[in-house]
Amino acid sequence: APVVRQGERSRLVYLPEGSWIDYFTGKEYQGGQEYIVPMSLAETGVFVKAGTMLPMFRNVCHIRKQELTTLHLYLAPWAEGEEIRESSYIHYEDDGASLDYKKGVYNEYEFKRTAECVTMHMLHHGYKTDYKTLVLHADGTEVSVPFAEELNIPLKD
Repeated sequence: APVVRQGERSRLVYLPEGSWIDYFTGKEYQGGQEYIVPMSLAETGVFVKAGTMLPMFRNVCHIRKQELTTLHLYLAPWAEGEEIRESSYIHYEDDGASLDYKKGVYNEYEFKRTAECVTMHMLHHGYKTDYKTLVLHADGTEVSVPFAEELNIPLKD
């Protein structure tokens, strides 16, 4: 929800049902309603559903110009007062260029998150990954681990 008009200092944003986190400020919003959110023309309003695991890469201008060796996973905070603290995410990886995925040349990883840990295991292995590192971003901290087919990473809550 970026500001798109010069001089504007806020943006009307509708958020669907659920709890939403402003990616840049960490502020929580309750969905099913509209908000006037302050931001500058240089900011991009990004809202992530509470508890979501969001894959990211740093400074990628063009996917073919550099290897993507580090997978960053943003762990959005849980909603305030939320009792169930579990989420999952399937990450898909292939060469990004050919149709080899039709021949099974791809990987699928299942990430699961609880209040205690993030686990990852491979659902399908058919592609030689370039990933060397997984970095979890949560609560203003980063946890970096070597990338492997099976991971169990403890979290503080």
